Amino acid sequence: MELDLSIRELLKLFLMPPSSLLFLLLFGLIFYRRTIGKLAAWLGLSLLYFSAIPATTHWLASPLETYPAINTSQLQETEAILVLSAGRSLFNPELNDEARVSAMTASRLAYAVHLHRQSNLPIIVSGGLIDGDKKALSELAAEWLREQAQIEPLALETKSLSTWQNAEFSASLLADKGIRKVALVTHSFHMQRAMQSMQEHNIDAIAAPFDFVEKQIPADYEYEAWKDWVPNSSFIYPNYLLLHEHIGAIWYRLKQ
Repeated sequence: MELDLSIRELLKLFLMPPSSLLFLLLFGLIFYRRTIGKLAAWLGLSLLYFSAIPATTHWLASPLETYPAINTSQLQETEAILVLSAGRSLFNPELNDEARVSAMTASRLAYAVHLHRQSNLPIIVSGGLIDGDKKALSELAAEWLREQAQIEPLALETKSLSTWQNAEFSASLLADKGIRKVALVTHSFHMQRAMQSMQEHNIDAIAAPFDFVEKQIPADYEYEAWKDWVPNSSFIYPNYLLLHEHIGAIWYRLKQ
């Protein structure tokens, strides 16, 4: 069963940083004279620290990034490139307040274009209409492809609001187009859940992940491991995304 969008947003508010950490700290301050208040405050501070260090990024990314990069020979086995959208940006004054794809969606499209130019495979984009927007995510993605790469997508899936629905609604679209196997493009940390969704909806897909978070460090690289434990604001958002992916994976297991 798919959660209602408003329920998902409410769960994110209480489970995901920074709001979850602020709730813990506020609770701890209010009840600091009691043991439970002290525990909540220290837990909130500890989690705030771990949410901002590179070491957490390594811990969270490693079990998610299980699919290797795709190669040219694998592309020859597929009939299309399926791209999963990842949000949009609203009210852009430089574009007369028109919506555009988010940076994450744009990076997925750019990688799909790279694969397209290697293989000449057509591109299909999946992504639905959010919160009464005028255009679905896939429609914004199509505009990006036309403007930035002069590529016309083969088809757009315009109803999905989650990874699970990306697969659910893309399955019938692919069947209608007679496409039996696709190269699936999404971020490396998201690929595990995306592939699970494809398999559950009987889509034959080869993973085409990119933007790997956890990288192997060469033996001759002078790496200062102590820096992994120094808070750095640039790691807060990646850690948020990785934690979100782990929670999503738990939800999928419960759903099954």
